[in-house]
Amino acid sequence: MKKSLLLLSIIATLSCVCEVFAQKPVYIYRNEGYISSFITEEIDSITYSRMDADSIMQSEYCMTEIHACDTTYRIPIASIDSISFVTPSTILKPGVFSIDEHLLTWVSGYDDLDIKLKASTPGNLLPKVGDTVVSVSESDSPLNGLFLGKVSEMTTEGDGITIKCTPVSFADGFERYYGSFIADGSAGNVPSRATDVPPGWGTWTPEPYKKDLLEDFASEEYKPIEDLAIDFKGSEMSFTVAPSFKYYGRVIYNPPYETSIALSIIGDYRLTEKLSLGCNMEYDHDIELIDKSVKCGYVEIFFELGVYCRADVHVALDKEWDQYFRSVFHWEWAKDKEATVSPVNKFFHVRNEESGNYAIDGSLSTGFYAKIGPRFPKILDFDIAEINLRAEAGIGLKGEFIPLKTDTEDAKTSTEFYNKIKNEKIEAFCEFGLQGEAKLFGWSATTPPDLGGIPMKPQLTLNSVSTVPSFSNIGLTRNNDNSISVKADAKGYVGGNDLGFALSKDGKFAEEDYVYKWNNYKGPDASFNHVYSGKSPDGDYQVYPLIKWMGIEMIADVNGCNNDLHPHNVDLGLPSGTKWCCVNVGASNPTDFGEYYEGSTDKDIATEIMGAGYMTPTKKQFQELLDNTEQIRSTINGVDGFIFKAKNGNSIFLPAAAQLWMDDETSSWEINNKGTGAYWTCS
Repeated sequence: MKKSLLLLSIIATLSCVCEVFAQKPVYIYRNEGYISSFITEEIDSITYSRMDADSIMQSEYCMTEIHACDTTYRIPIASIDSISFVTPSTILKPGVFSIDEHLLTWVSGYDDLDIKLKASTPGNLLPKVGDTVVSVSESDSPLNGLFLGKVSEMTTEGDGITIKCTPVSFADGFERYYGSFIADGSAGNVPSRATDVPPGWGTWTPEPYKKDLLEDFASEEYKPIEDLAIDFKGSEMSFTVAPSFKYYGRVIYNPPYETSIALSIIGDYRLTEKLSLGCNMEYDHDIELIDKSVKCGYVEIFFELGVYCRADVHVALDKEWDQYFRSVFHWEWAKDKEATVSPVNKFFHVRNEESGNYAIDGSLSTGFYAKIGPRFPKILDFDIAEINLRAEAGIGLKGEFIPLKTDTEDAKTSTEFYNKIKNEKIEAFCEFGLQGEAKLFGWSATTPPDLGGIPMKPQLTLNSVSTVPSFSNIGLTRNNDNSISVKADAKGYVGGNDLGFALSKDGKFAEEDYVYKWNNYKGPDASFNHVYSGKSPDGDYQVYPLIKWMGIEMIADVNGCNNDLHPHNVDLGLPSGTKWCCVNVGASNPTDFGEYYEGSTDKDIATEIMGAGYMTPTKKQFQELLDNTEQIRSTINGVDGFIFKAKNGNSIFLPAAAQLWMDDETSSWEINNKGTGAYWTCS
């Protein structure tokens, strides 16, 4: 028990110092005359357990558990003599010829056990036939690490000298040897050998393998819709495997311990499926999986189970799915000893990721169906009759929008496209239902049974994702150093948008003023900002939120307008049906205060200025606006005010205007209660 407690103290120390000695070896010396070796980068922790090798719980701690390489190695505590983080130095046996000390400068290469020397090599430096020669140089030396052999012959050729050697054992060349091999990053990434303490894992990253599936299945049905706005640069349905490996190996010769070898390999694999295409789909098909029947006289009672697939949809896809896997391999060997650490060889899933976007117009679904009922046997290969009850349950997607090229031509300079799609969503749903089917001599009918008013295929929404987010707190501030600071808040769950800003001057956009500040925004909210430098103090600047969705770049309208042709009406879904104008009377943009007018009961200024159909709102209409919208204090293009956001997603912006009044003392017009948002009502 005393030895167990001492080893537990060593283990506790190991757990504390693993981080300090990262990427250095740890050696576990075994009483059986065997050495297990790891590197500390490989070890997550070292603990102990009462569970023995046969998974039987003991009264005392009996096993050391080394948690490493995504697996656990279990070594009996009683078999551990000591644990060390120090790599002993390599010692050559007396009389062994050291190539590193005498000949390394003249070595030009090697071929298996043949050493190539330059023709200028001094003769007095050459070994003798029968000498054991050793090199333990760095992996980037001409001998590429460890070399061990006995000289059998030396030949002189026109371009140099060749020392031919035969194999010998470690005992012939070393009193003690500790060596490791890692990857050297050379052509082909062939493993090399090095005897010093390794810097960590060797690595090998082969070229990814990619297969485009559409190369074999190209046809008219798979080509994208010509009028799609998304530029896929050619449809793609591909599968890519990108592996990478890191490995660590060690060879140890240290009498009285037996010669031992350890090898650890960890493989990481990324499997990428990419789908970029557009297509029309109309499909309704059952795939039968099980069909069982029992005869009852002239009638069969049958049961059928299968999968159904339905689609009546236009689809545009630009999606990428990444699946990450890992493999772990560990193997140990000792001469004339049975390895007490069992080999490890496993493969497992790590995580999934996805990126990109999709749009659909219509619905598609898949699921299981089951049918049961009686049917008459076939006579002369002709179905007489079949009656059954069919049950279905499945999942699907539905949407109401897909972009066309004509929609997006001016999306970067006009808010029209954003306003067209801002309320569009894609929904995932589950569906279920029952129906009766009857067939008689080729004639068929399908009738939903009476289920108490429940429809044949009720749908339950599982998830809903908007196409683009909404924006608030849009700000534009001119700074004293000829710079402009802009800000915005985004809100809403989306499939994945890049967000930024577009700055216009005097109504014109420059390409350098389109900037992205937030990549792959998915929700639920985000704040972002930017500073435009070197901007002239002259000019009328306006800032717009910028969105990139499925490769389409667009600017957003934060004022709830349907287009840039002001004025027009905005439907806020109010109970009275009243629609509000997007601008004040006399204003050309939603952020303008407009003109100032005197109150009058004789005529309605709004009607007189803007024409029939417009009027100054009543106090009751203002109250209805307040009661049925969310008021958001905002700064848009440097103008303070409020966004009145309705439940239907539409909104209007009222700038914080004020009253204009005559100061009798100065006989001049003055602005009263500036910034409060003072508005006339007709009542």
